[in-house]
Amino acid sequence: MYIGLKNASLLSFSANPGSFIPLGDSMKLDSSIIPALTFANDSAKLALVGIFLNIGFLLRGTRGGMLLSIIITSMLGCYLQFFSGWQLGLHLPGSMPIGDLSETFGKCLSGFVQLFDISKGVGVMIFSLFSVMITMTIADMFDTIGTVLATASRANLVDEDGNIINGERILLADATATVMGAFFGTSTVTTYVESSTGVAAGARTGFASVVTALLFLLSVSLAPLLGMVPAAATAPVLIMVGIMMASDIGDIDWRNLEVAVPAYFTMMIMCFGYNIADGIAIGFIMFSFVKLAVGKWSEVSWLVRGLSAMFLLRFVFMLFY
Repeated sequence: MYIGLKNASLLSFSANPGSFIPLGDSMKLDSSIIPALTFANDSAKLALVGIFLNIGFLLRGTRGGMLLSIIITSMLGCYLQFFSGWQLGLHLPGSMPIGDLSETFGKCLSGFVQLFDISKGVGVMIFSLFSVMITMTIADMFDTIGTVLATASRANLVDEDGNIINGERILLADATATVMGAFFGTSTVTTYVESSTGVAAGARTGFASVVTALLFLLSVSLAPLLGMVPAAATAPVLIMVGIMMASDIGDIDWRNLEVAVPAYFTMMIMCFGYNIADGIAIGFIMFSFVKLAVGKWSEVSWLVRGLSAMFLLRFVFMLFY
């Protein structure tokens, strides 16, 4: 929901005055960034239309309502920018810059080879390789797990113990897509929380994902039209996804601090740290610490212990690099 509010330009950010720390020829500003709700810009006003459309379609159970809201809001945005002078950042077909795949295709191979550079010593190479692998694995795996769990909960694809049904196959598909995406040089191909919109429309078996993939393939020829879809039209959908995901918070036993403390830290770090993987990492560490503090360390599985230690080492490493 926070991402949706930000993309909709419904938040303005200001920096609190802080202290200046000299760093050679430059200065570091130690200040805090404070968000505030705003309706002053055109994108925010258009996003409000999209939000109310989404709420209306959602409450009435309109099939495909989220997609319909994007279409309606985009058409309204085009009219307001090109005929009423609103500033929504839209591009006419053909005027939107599109990247060239040949510039990135296969470039990951040369970058991967650089990880084995022994010019500074074998020990440095091994340490650098290990840290990169751990960081990338943790970031991608737990980013995916967090998103898949939220989506699977909406689709009733979790068992009575809260485990994702066929979770191994989901992670394998995601990992394969991530590797292929890196080879082609695209942005990370991974599981996105926007998938919850498909689940909300009734997707359950995976066929919707196949259709979505085919539509993405067809959309390559329609890429010039993407400039006609403002962020204010898609951001309200993310806000609706946030509402759907929030329903799972009710399953947390907030009166039990052993459960509430790690859960709360996980959610807050995800939001304010803007990173799902970091939130899950902090959650693991807090869960292990809580169990240790109350004398229930034996209840922590060896897998959780190992992951908590790994996450802790990662954050310790970040203190120095």
